[in-house]
Amino acid sequence: MSAGNLRPKIEDDLFSKSDVRDLLSEQNIQIKDDFEIEENKSMIAPGDYYHTFTLSIAPSDKNRLSDEIKRSPNFNKDKLVETYLYDQSDYHYGPKRIKNYETADHYIRELFEPHGAGYAPTWRKIKLDKRNNQLVFEDKDE
Repeated sequence: MSAGNLRPKIEDDLFSKSDVRDLLSEQNIQIKDDFEIEENKSMIAPGDYYHTFTLSIAPSDKNRLSDEIKRSPNFNKDKLVETYLYDQSDYHYGPKRIKNYETADHYIRELFEPHGAGYAPTWRKIKLDKRNNQLVFEDKDE
């Protein structure tokens, strides 16, 4: 687990829209209109960290962001996307990678960045729900 990603549970109550914008900007996602934080949760266990939040966003942001994901040069519309957690060949070493793809329910931008042996990689996923105006962010260090 990288120290920069360590957030004590007490900070859940202090999580702000500014924090949201900072985390989303790492994957070139910007929310332009007002939004609400519907849910924010984090969990820390020895060797594991998990943080997720759900936003209610404006339809204009949802449409713009889904278009950005679909227009990405590496967009995979085949809905058969492997997960970084199961492809261990360059789990600890290798380049920072961003995948853009869709599933039946979401448009997704996923970031994976190895940090070397003995350190958990950064793995963050942003999901835009196709049926409603929700954005879900997940951050896992395992």
